[in-house]
Amino acid sequence: MPNKLSQHPYYSKSFDFESICIRYFKLKTSSLKKACMVSRYNLFELCRPLCKRCWIHLKLQRGRHTIYQCNTLNQISYHGERNLKMPISKVNMVVDPQKNMERDYDQALIHLAWNWDKSVSEGFLIFGMVELFPKGIALPSETAPIYENLGNYSIGLQRFQVSADEAIKWYKDCRQGLALELKCNNPRKYKLASLSEEPAWPNLTTVIESDLQTVPFLADWHCCPRLHHLIPIQDEFTNSLWNPKQKDKALKWLSDHLFFNFKDYPELLGSIHLIAPNPIFRDVDIKGIPSQNKENFESALLNFYLWPSQTVKNLKLTVRDIRPTGAVNIRTFDLSSPKLKIDFGHEIYKMDISVTCPHRGVLFWDKPMTFIRSIRSNISIRGATRKIILEDENKGSSAEYETDLIHPVGSSTIGSNQPLPPALKVIIASQKMRQRRSEATRLDQHLFRDQTNEAEGFVKGIIRPAKKRVLIVDPYFTTLHELIRFGLAPHDPSVLVQILTSAKGFKLLAHEQHIQDSSSENQNRYFKRLLNLLRLSKDKFGPKEFAKIFDQFCREFSGQTRAETNKIAIKVMTGKKPDAHDRFLAVDNQVWLIGSSLNKLGRRLTAAIRFPDPGPVRNTLETLWKESEELQKWIEGGERADGETKQMD
Repeated sequence: MPNKLSQHPYYSKSFDFESICIRYFKLKTSSLKKACMVSRYNLFELCRPLCKRCWIHLKLQRGRHTIYQCNTLNQISYHGERNLKMPISKVNMVVDPQKNMERDYDQALIHLAWNWDKSVSEGFLIFGMVELFPKGIALPSETAPIYENLGNYSIGLQRFQVSADEAIKWYKDCRQGLALELKCNNPRKYKLASLSEEPAWPNLTTVIESDLQTVPFLADWHCCPRLHHLIPIQDEFTNSLWNPKQKDKALKWLSDHLFFNFKDYPELLGSIHLIAPNPIFRDVDIKGIPSQNKENFESALLNFYLWPSQTVKNLKLTVRDIRPTGAVNIRTFDLSSPKLKIDFGHEIYKMDISVTCPHRGVLFWDKPMTFIRSIRSNISIRGATRKIILEDENKGSSAEYETDLIHPVGSSTIGSNQPLPPALKVIIASQKMRQRRSEATRLDQHLFRDQTNEAEGFVKGIIRPAKKRVLIVDPYFTTLHELIRFGLAPHDPSVLVQILTSAKGFKLLAHEQHIQDSSSENQNRYFKRLLNLLRLSKDKFGPKEFAKIFDQFCREFSGQTRAETNKIAIKVMTGKKPDAHDRFLAVDNQVWLIGSSLNKLGRRLTAAIRFPDPGPVRNTLETLWKESEELQKWIEGGERADGETKQMD
């Protein structure tokens, strides 16, 4: 091969071809039907036509060098990497749906909710919705305004019948910051929040068919409506309307009358929306047709339910045939009939469709879906009732409950019992397994058994990257060992470490006869000092002296200077039983649930998981922290539980 290569008329000695092989490319330009040298193991791109001079650009990964062949130079030469301008073809994605709105819609409803400030006689628009109706659809009637009194404020709700042109003009005015009362001789101007539009006008977004809950104010008949949103970008507007009590009452009233909860959708408070339902068809029915032969060729039947006087002319249907590892086929058809049968040539795993119009944009789309091939039902009958009685000898009382006994009698299957192809079954099972593991990783799920070091490393790994605050809630977090291991773990010494423990835990510690968590004479000495302090009365040591000694513990035991030691705050859940039983670890905005106390972490079977929605948990922990007593005050005053003073030994 090297000898033949060196004899080639386009050979250039300026390039080392010892590791180069010859590939022949059948090119359209006859003058370029020559040998092109490329690396057999460093090839990045085989062949790319460039500009009108018919360059062939071959780019090698190693060394970032390039070989060029040109029909005018009549040779192959080696060059350093060059910047050559490639021709760019342009495609316009912009569709203006407004151009067809006058033809598609003739009537509309405008839904308004406002807050009226009685002291200044000024209205604040807190929700607005323009709902267009396709031609031929009966329009619901107007409603009289309804009100809810909030003291110096009142909130109102009303819907208005207007023409589609009036509704669109009103919405466009809102985009410019002007919202006027409707059907008034002297309309007043509503005050608006600072609004930002989504998407950029005049584009509209089409809601996916199977996920209408992402936009909670839609009606069932809308079927993939096209939307435009004006969303508030500042919370000051809504926060300034009411005090907390008024806000709770207002949001509950609005949620009851608008049929969605503003607490779940806070971004909608003060928002305005344009709804343009599908003007061509109201729904698409998609049914799977089972195979009628041994080849297992399945089909799908699509039925478009058109609005009156509408056709599918000019509509394009895109169908994706999807397998577990990718798409088999993506085809686009011109619709000529509201009914269409699609043959797939194999069993259908998943498919999705989208319908587009060159003048209106996307009219329908949906997530990939599967067909239900069979339904299995198990039949059981209810038999006797079991009665369980629980007696509490200490309290001298009992409790009871009943449970029904169920006996299975059979099962039935409707549809096909034909199993999935073996390869498909294996791939699906493996993918589900990986999805479960991925979800466990996302939720930071861990399980430890006889893994003290691993469990301790896991908790420290959570605490170290803290930016502002660490809150440890553990009823038995009462030893200095735990404090040093976890309380001083953050990388940032400015991070506040808060520890919420319990009186019960400290009492157990104070009554211990032996120090079990000591690994050195120095550590044992500090534990004894802490125990002695807990045993002393307030006459000998006050809270300030305790704080000084505790601060000395933190600095001396950890070997850190005062400037490098995190600020630590400790509170105690008083009472005979602590309000918290489980262990929680809150780091900044994230919260973990840990199964065992940190003083025995990982010794026995211990689980840990991060809450996917930490907000409610974090708020409850904040309340518990505020209700608890500072450690110094608890030591100084002792603990009172069940009306009796519990003095420390």
